[in-house]
Amino acid sequence: YSDCCRDYRLLADAAFLCHERYGIDMVCAISDSLREAEGFGTEVIFPNEGVPYAAKLRLQNLSDIDSLQVIDPSQSFRMSDTVEAVRLMRQRAGNDVPVVGWVEGALAESCDLMDMQQVFINLLDEPEVMHQLLDLCTKQGILFAKAQIEAGAHIMGIGDSAATLITMVPRLF
Repeated sequence: YSDCCRDYRLLADAAFLCHERYGIDMVCAISDSLREAEGFGTEVIFPNEGVPYAAKLRLQNLSDIDSLQVIDPSQSFRMSDTVEAVRLMRQRAGNDVPVVGWVEGALAESCDLMDMQQVFINLLDEPEVMHQLLDLCTKQGILFAKAQIEAGAHIMGIGDSAATLITMVPRLF
């Protein structure tokens, strides 16, 4: 699995294998949630039999947000790997099979960069700073999505499971 997370050709092969063997009606260029986080400078660990994870969260405190910069996806190994996976999937599928690109939603990406509990505490205690982080994550996601669309994605998926927990922060609404 770790090889699939770092080699767009293997990711495409796996997506098409699932499409053909199990009748999944699309191919999707997602392996894990840390592609944008790595672009932001997170060191990612790739276990042989498991999902990649951060060696250390990129943001240890709020002042670290100032060190983040939105980057061109082509300047990030794993984001560009995703773009190449989309390109290869589209070449193989044409318009016969939908190709789904993938980005992390802003709140989920914030939680990939900073401890999730701290993200929710900071949403209450430091909303201006968290707005800055969410804005950066949104801008990165938009650039990443556009690159995948240009490479041929028919559909863009946005993963933001952390957003389902937002009801735990009632004072925001």
